Amino acid sequence: MRAIGVIRPNFLTLALFCGLLAWASVLVEGFHPAWWQVVLAVMGAILGHAAVNAFNEVSDFTSGLDLRTVRTPFSGGSGTLPTNPDALPAARIIAWVTLLLTVAIGLWFVIHSGYQLLSYGLVGVVLILLYTRWITRNPILCLMAPGLGFGPVMIAGAAHALAGQFSPVAFWASLPMFFLVSNLLLLNQLPDVEADRSVDRDHLVIRHGVKSAVRVFVLFSVLAPLSLLLGVTLHQLPLGALAGLLTLPALMLSARGAMRSLREPEALKAALVLNVVANNLTPLAMFAGMMLFSR
Repeated sequence: MRAIGVIRPNFLTLALFCGLLAWASVLVEGFHPAWWQVVLAVMGAILGHAAVNAFNEVSDFTSGLDLRTVRTPFSGGSGTLPTNPDALPAARIIAWVTLLLTVAIGLWFVIHSGYQLLSYGLVGVVLILLYTRWITRNPILCLMAPGLGFGPVMIAGAAHALAGQFSPVAFWASLPMFFLVSNLLLLNQLPDVEADRSVDRDHLVIRHGVKSAVRVFVLFSVLAPLSLLLGVTLHQLPLGALAGLLTLPALMLSARGAMRSLREPEALKAALVLNVVANNLTPLAMFAGMMLFSR
């Protein structure tokens, strides 16, 4: 089905790895959920990611933004709807079905793990539905929303669902991802700044300029590993979580490329690639380290 591209399947690995990190967090704390509960929680994370991608693609196409952007492998949308405009009704169905399935999984866990989970779910649904139309019109919200969604909401929320209670380990594990995923969307906005401005978006790059956005990107690139180190130092994360620092070279090279792009625009391409690598491999490395070396 041509419309399936709106969920951007190649990028759903990020939600998968965040879900696995939530599982590792509860295992470290001594909880052992059934395998099918783990699968259900991870599927909820993946479906939530698919939903926000689909809603974003539909909104960008109907607003005309897709026709103004210059697509790269990591920014500017999937190109599914501009090349297949007749797939728009199917894309809308995909967006709503993935959201409703996410909500259904969340409600199941609310029933079995406690009503406190509703707070995670409500924030998640708001982020999915309002991100493209409203959140992208506020620089601070637009910067923080992706990291909030993939960090505390997805990782800490999934861990709470699996453990039946708040997971301090998962919360601390979510902090590096808060900074990394916020950076992921921030850097991806650089190639699209003029197109975004044409449809009345008002994110950090538009409001304060590319130079200021790059400075924030570099700051968050430093805060991500520092938050991981702080969690281990305070004994809130196990030593195995330090495996997440294996991606530090990619992270620093991405920050360096972002700074170089201010003088050499071509440097942005490599920075985008390295940024995606750091975002995906950091939670995977943390998961592996916590599973292998924390017991």
